[in-house]
Amino acid sequence: MEKDAPAVSQTELEQWAFVCEASDCRSRGSSQVRDALVRAVQAGGCPHVAVVRTGCLSLCGAGPAVVTYPNGDVHLRVEQSDAPELAGQLAAGGSLRRRVVRAPQ
Repeated sequence: MEKDAPAVSQTELEQWAFVCEASDCRSRGSSQVRDALVRAVQAGGCPHVAVVRTGCLSLCGAGPAVVTYPNGDVHLRVEQSDAPELAGQLAAGGSLRRRVVRAPQ
């Protein structure tokens, strides 16, 4: 999250979005997706949602990929335009249904 965001301890965070920024996802626009998601989370006033960069999620070819926690949902081919909807779903504890695939447990 950007440094202008209100300080929230990790124990107060309820939802996490891990955005793959490995080479394949990055070449498909994951950095822009992450930036858009950070802006959407901040614009939506979602202090309990964290957007985090991560390394390869082994979903190459299907990215940009975003994994949410604690739901464990995997979002594939996420686009910048999905950010407001995904931020809203994260804030509500849900997921972006049209691109969701359950992660193996």
